[in-house]
Amino acid sequence: MKFASVVLVVCCLLSAAAAQWLDTIVPVGSAPFALCHNSQDNRVYCANFDDSSVTVIDGATNGVLTTTQVGERPRALCYNPTNNKVFCANENGRSVSIIDGATNAVVAATSVPVYPWDCCYNPTSDKVYVVDASVSLCVLDGSTFALDTVIGVGDGAYGLCCNPVDNRVYTGNRTDNSVTVVDCASNSVVATVPVSPVPNKLVWNRREDKVYTATADAQDTTVTVIDCATNTVCATVRVGAYPDALCYDSVDSRVYVSNYSSNEISVIDGVSNAVVATLTTQYTPDRLCYSPQNNYVYVAMPNADEVAVIECATNSIIATVTVGDGPNVPCYNPTSNRVYTADYFGGTVSILRGSLGIAETLNDDHGPLNVVPTIVRGGLFLQGLGTRSGLSDNPVMSRAVLLDVSGRKAMELQPGPNDVSRLAPGVYFVVTPSLSSSPPEGERVGARGRLASGVKHDASSVLTKVVITR
Repeated sequence: MKFASVVLVVCCLLSAAAAQWLDTIVPVGSAPFALCHNSQDNRVYCANFDDSSVTVIDGATNGVLTTTQVGERPRALCYNPTNNKVFCANENGRSVSIIDGATNAVVAATSVPVYPWDCCYNPTSDKVYVVDASVSLCVLDGSTFALDTVIGVGDGAYGLCCNPVDNRVYTGNRTDNSVTVVDCASNSVVATVPVSPVPNKLVWNRREDKVYTATADAQDTTVTVIDCATNTVCATVRVGAYPDALCYDSVDSRVYVSNYSSNEISVIDGVSNAVVATLTTQYTPDRLCYSPQNNYVYVAMPNADEVAVIECATNSIIATVTVGDGPNVPCYNPTSNRVYTADYFGGTVSILRGSLGIAETLNDDHGPLNVVPTIVRGGLFLQGLGTRSGLSDNPVMSRAVLLDVSGRKAMELQPGPNDVSRLAPGVYFVVTPSLSSSPPEGERVGARGRLASGVKHDASSVLTKVVITR
């Protein structure tokens, strides 16, 4: 295969309107409010707040599989991959419904002594944690679904995040302006950290082991950063007005902050705790989600019925996509490379392609790429290409190239190590022509000599997705 034909197809398709990002819009229940993805069965669950149901969407076909009745006013979902169960927090029902991922049926309902507001799953303890917007944190067993205990936390506990490395859960307490740190091994509070006013949403940075707080105070302009090793505030970062939502970029170790009142996205560097970029949106940005596969952030803008797509490598908005009425809580599906928004006022779920370019526009002859990219830092190593006798005299190798996500050639590649340190961080694709007969190991591309997992071999080409990072 000549890689020029791939570039031509990609470039032509990328020249189309932003509407190409939108895959479809699926009707669900009334007032869709929360989403989560089942990675085992490739299904997406949508909690419908007004009609007390959960709609199950097939991630492969975008079709609705079923709608299941749960407790009254479901407002939060989380997925337990250990037991393949979805936990649904029902605010007015004062209960948590447990949905089997294989059958989509409710298999249990656990009563709690509170009005559930948010929930999260900790894979280390195999427990589900539920806050009630007051002073309680309920702990449910991930296998038996029983209520293990109720832990007293700060007043106005609205937000949650989990740190599975340290086996801890954090609650953002809006009334007393604090974050409670709970040790999941002992089910005990180990610290209470004063933070910026009205902490509402939390996110954990795995690489730097820090927790960041968003706010529900429209007058505030700060994000508090907590060092998880010491449970103390290590920085207070000034951002835009009303920073009410956060997400974590695991490739670049950055946190993206939606500043609702100032129509801005602030980008905080995880190492320095400094704002390294500020992006302006036309309308008020709200909830966000991150795709490590594409290294993109997707920002819901409910007042405009749009989603902004941010390319993290350049910190630029590369698309603004019109979706359903009142998009909320975007959710990423890495299996199908799709993004979902719960459209609260429209009673729909909008489904967006995770990216445009090679991964989305190759014709069917090439088949899908493996969803797990190879992470590359500085050096891209090609090995196992060519005939069994060696690489040096193989003319096929001279045609291996590296394309960026738009399909433009970034550089030609040679057998062995290739220096990619001068390229901008982001998503790239290695394109190599296949031989008439495959070598014993097939074509492989790896970082620093490791075999890549993102290889697809067929009769015409081999494409491997790589993410270049610093």
